Amino acid sequence: METIWFWLLVVMFSGYVILDGLDFGVGMLLPFISKNLQERKLIYQQILPVWDGNEVWLIAGGGILFFSFPRAYAVAFSGFYLAFIILLWLLILRGISIEVRSKINHELWQKFWDFLFSFSSYLISFTLGIALGNLFRGVPINKNGNFFLPLWTYFLPGIDAGIVDIYTLLFGFLSSVFFALHGSLFLNLKMSHALQKKCQRIASSLLLLLALLSFISFFWTSKVQTFFLKNFVEFPIYLIFPIGAVVCLLSIFLSLKYHKSFSAFLCSSFFVCMMLGSSAVALYPYLLISSIDPFLRSLTIFNSAASKETLKIGLFWFPFGFLLILLYTIIVYRAFKGKMNSQDVISY
Repeated sequence: METIWFWLLVVMFSGYVILDGLDFGVGMLLPFISKNLQERKLIYQQILPVWDGNEVWLIAGGGILFFSFPRAYAVAFSGFYLAFIILLWLLILRGISIEVRSKINHELWQKFWDFLFSFSSYLISFTLGIALGNLFRGVPINKNGNFFLPLWTYFLPGIDAGIVDIYTLLFGFLSSVFFALHGSLFLNLKMSHALQKKCQRIASSLLLLLALLSFISFFWTSKVQTFFLKNFVEFPIYLIFPIGAVVCLLSIFLSLKYHKSFSAFLCSSFFVCMMLGSSAVALYPYLLISSIDPFLRSLTIFNSAASKETLKIGLFWFPFGFLLILLYTIIVYRAFKGKMNSQDVISY
């Protein structure tokens, strides 16, 4: 039962990364793609109908973590308290910048909020990557089952490292590059003419950088936590995830080469599933690894889970909530599908 909820958690966060990741990427690329007010308006129109609905997946994922693994939820939120507060304010700032931008029709006002939108999108992307890096590296869980991490102490991985060190910075850059690529592929799907060509050029460059960072992160992680390869060795079927990630990268390259915009974006979405699936297999059954004593003090899906009765009841109701979220997402994206050009710009 605990394993089922572990994978449901992976599914929900994969959905969040795929959906909200595209507007993080759009935000990061806004200053580099748009050259005038008309183009910025056109880019904003691609995410205005969907950005707030995308965040429902984050809320649902957090709810599942709280419901199914309450101990891990409590320990993580107290230990990463400072980082979570920063992330929360960045999410608030990004939402405000999208909604407030159009309230005053003045160039300086709009440029200010454009900057905040791009800046917050980048920092959120970077922060999410650092969070994943901390899951891999481990945190100093003490004998009472708690921990607290400052933002940084020194930048080498170890027991006394903070949230940010060289290793977690690598994941921050990896996450940022992926979100930028994902956003560029989404705009490549939605834009036409000059803007589409610009997105294709950016995506091609980011794809090479993503492949390089992915290889470095995989190699370094295998050194930081040597037991991460254990599940892949014992159950070779799980190699489908890392192999699938490589196939997705190659498919994105071919899709861009032959101008298959939908295929490129679809492969980018599958890449998320393959990478997070690989991460889940490597971590299983750990939720929070103790850097002090990984085998005795770590939080696993078994020592952090709610009672089996609670998990069974939740499993009965989960499909109803999941289908509602999925149905809403499909309806919204179908309603606003198709390409747009400068003639389609509305007042914003």
